[in-house]
Amino acid sequence: MFWGWPVHGHAAELLVGPRLGRGHPIEQVLWCDTCCVVLTRLDTVDEVHSYSCSHCKQAFSEADATKLRNRCAICRECPECGVRVVVSQYQGVCFLTCSFCRWSSRALGVEGPDPDRVVALALERERSTPTATRFRDLVQAGVAESGRGGAGG
Repeated sequence: MFWGWPVHGHAAELLVGPRLGRGHPIEQVLWCDTCCVVLTRLDTVDEVHSYSCSHCKQAFSEADATKLRNRCAICRECPECGVRVVVSQYQGVCFLTCSFCRWSSRALGVEGPDPDRVVALALERERSTPTATRFRDLVQAGVAESGRGGAGG
């Protein structure tokens, strides 16, 4: 395998031999101690070992990640500004609020007697939006078409 460190302009690139046939930026290559070769992202496989929330760092299972659409059961983002929203309670009614932009889920009717019900209602609303419904219909049509051997089959 041929490799070298030529500098083109200001960026140094690692040139990996005839198999790949082009240079790769240094930050995109890896050294394999087991094989003693230089690898690129094309030579590796990313594998998810666990799921965790980017806000609270709580770990959760793959089943929960699928059910909650790769989100934490506790943390939610504000649809207006993207800041983490919290479950608030006023006169026995729980709802989501944003402390940054003052958004509240009460305006949408997403409220309930307990925090779990509020989160469940928010997820139910997300799944029933016209966009989500249309996307599910397209996926089902694609699966049905591929089962019949059509569409490039």
